[in-house]
Amino acid sequence: MLGMSLSICVLATRQSRRECCFVAQIPGLKALYDPSDRANMFTDIAMTTQVTADGQAVAVIRDQSGNNHHLTQPIAAARPLYRTNGTLHWLEGDGVDDILTCASPVSAYPFTIAAGFEPLSAAEGGIATLYQNDSNYKSLMVNGYLRAIDRASSTQQAARSNTVVPVKSYAMAQYSSNSVKLETSAYSITSDRYTQTFGTPSDF
Repeated sequence: MLGMSLSICVLATRQSRRECCFVAQIPGLKALYDPSDRANMFTDIAMTTQVTADGQAVAVIRDQSGNNHHLTQPIAAARPLYRTNGTLHWLEGDGVDDILTCASPVSAYPFTIAAGFEPLSAAEGGIATLYQNDSNYKSLMVNGYLRAIDRASSTQQAARSNTVVPVKSYAMAQYSSNSVKLETSAYSITSDRYTQTFGTPSDF
């Protein structure tokens, strides 16, 4: 990753484009990660020691969709931190190499990635990426703007917001064949669809 610290407060992936008010009740939900639930976060890969305090590194956050797509990080230096102010709870990256991974929970269009987050700068950082290789991935990320990218599309589709500022927000990126749609609570969408050549995806 290139130079960004990012906080994520909830992350979900679903295999449909239907709307639902409650994340856990979304039809077709493939994965759900909630850092406010410390019972599902662990400081070790074996999942024997739960996260209990602000500032602890997270080795595993369990998928709460029931599909067992748990996010893990065996390398201690690449683990994000659990952070809380007593009311809000989030994961915070170091702006260098922090990342949690699992086998992709989604294998076909259409699907949606939704996340609550706060960029701590407008520099580059990934929020969520479905990764096959550096030339084939789908990513919700910040790079000066909030972007939803389909790198695997033959035309490399993307959608983009206006310039990102540090503010709490949620975003929803909807992917279908050769089409990307982006919605967000904090930023205006300046381009619903454009093409561009993208490089490798970023950690957070």
